[in-house]
Amino acid sequence: MNNVEINKQVRLSEHFTLGEMTKTSAKTADGNIPSHVHIENLKRLCGWLEII
Repeated sequence: MNNVEINKQVRLSEHFTLGEMTKTSAKTADGNIPSHVHIENLKRLCGWLEII
């Protein structure tokens, strides 16, 4: 099986990166790699977090 990695430096918004929003101590089979749909939802969440 191939190891898949994501670029954790990708900016979801001005203040948040993908690495910050996907950091966890839980061990998962897929290594906590979000799908494109999840990334779009994280971008929307980060937009809301910046408003608050």
